[in-house]
Amino acid sequence: MRMSKLIIDTIYVIGFSNDKEGKFPFPVIKISTLLLIVLSSILLNSCTTRYYPQATDRISVVDNYALIEVENIAFAISARTWTRDPQRLSDFFTTYHVIVKNQSLQTITISPSDIILLDQETNQYDAITVSEVSEILFYDDFLLDKFSPFPDRTDTFTGDRLASRVSFMQEAFHYGDILPGARKSGFIFFRKLPARNQQSTVIFKGEEIVFIRR
Repeated sequence: MRMSKLIIDTIYVIGFSNDKEGKFPFPVIKISTLLLIVLSSILLNSCTTRYYPQATDRISVVDNYALIEVENIAFAISARTWTRDPQRLSDFFTTYHVIVKNQSLQTITISPSDIILLDQETNQYDAITVSEVSEILFYDDFLLDKFSPFPDRTDTFTGDRLASRVSFMQEAFHYGDILPGARKSGFIFFRKLPARNQQSTVIFKGEEIVFIRR
């Protein structure tokens, strides 16, 4: 309990609100509106987390985050589906949201090799870096930049494409150094798990965190 309280005190947990506004009296709702509500509900359910972390003597679960302390590092992870721009990211990658806090007096380094994913058949999935994901998602930007009729222009991508790229860079977890007392958070990425998969295991610095699909 002391360890759990320490982690909870030092890690903030990001929640996603599902507030619903604009309710209408039933008699004035048209069939098309009802259909829209049903479809929206289906879409929301399809985007919710389907993998749930399992508590152990070493791991606490709070708000669907698994919390553990390893080598003076407070580590929280949740299986969260990417719902931001670029929307197609979820078609290619399995995503988790992590929060890492350095509780030591020394600078630490978190590298992709520190976080490994296993599926139910123990196939290994290595973490994919931000730059690698970016190359896949924004490959069309590379082509536009390379074959642009205006090679001297610096604003080769604008509007929605730029907004998607900025959103991705802001929400992704960036591997590297974490100063004493500081923390980093964001989404980490792996190759897409098979649709039939029912269990995944995230290994952080040798500690196994099991997620069960429901």
